[in-house]
Amino acid sequence: MNWLDLTYYALLLFTGLLCVFVTIVGIPGLWVLAIAAIFYAWIGGWTHLAWPGLLTVLLLAVLAEVIEFVAGAAGSKQAGGSWRSMLGAIGGGLIGGLLATFLIPVPLIGSIIGAILGAAVGAVALELFVEKDWRQLTDVGLGAAKGRAIGILAKTGCGVVMWLFLVFAAWPHA
Repeated sequence: MNWLDLTYYALLLFTGLLCVFVTIVGIPGLWVLAIAAIFYAWIGGWTHLAWPGLLTVLLLAVLAEVIEFVAGAAGSKQAGGSWRSMLGAIGGGLIGGLLATFLIPVPLIGSIIGAILGAAVGAVALELFVEKDWRQLTDVGLGAAKGRAIGILAKTGCGVVMWLFLVFAAWPHA
């Protein structure tokens, strides 16, 4: 093990932390982390991180996406929303997370609030095409917000697990 290997390792872990944090906003940080892990393995001659470790990272990224998608869409659907509200929750959450990152200058808090509120607004906005009862629309919006919050927590949790896995699996041997 030399200083260059340790530098690459430190860069992987630092990049990984940033990727976990940007996931909260709705940016595909876990996929960037997976690509960084592949690059790290390649640059280390496939000795620092072997194929089983890379497959584990990729499977965790897929699992995180599935959980986030299911939780966000299920929240509005469980409240009685249509497929339109599910799409609105997903799109609104992404747009709200990005906008609030700049509008609410508190790091991460603005992004989380924006993603949750954006999911609610997006679900209600698209559900308006098929539903006119405001009580039902409120339930759909709250369900979308709850689902998005659960999705954010679950995806961030998967990101933390990915990062912790890399802390141990990517340690430069030799």
